[in-house]
Amino acid sequence: IRYKDFPALQGITQEMRSYLENHSDIDQKAYRTVNFDNYGDSSLDIKILCFTTVTDLAKFCVFKESLLIEFNKILERHGAELAYQTISIEREI
Repeated sequence: IRYKDFPALQGITQEMRSYLENHSDIDQKAYRTVNFDNYGDSSLDIKILCFTTVTDLAKFCVFKESLLIEFNKILERHGAELAYQTISIEREI
């Protein structure tokens, strides 16, 4: 997420954790984590690790898409956005 979204970071990770804990296609017996992981060059990085019970490739693709869309909705609910790399150039005159 963007650096300016830092105040929302904890709420975002908590909501993502809760979503995974309550999703029927997530293997609840396997290790899973959602944590603030790193100060990136242009972003605050969140590590998301989970395992699914879906084994069919076509169904997995649908599952993955829905998971990514839901995570973006979580960001939007917290007023956050995905970060993109930027470069600042200063010009001296």
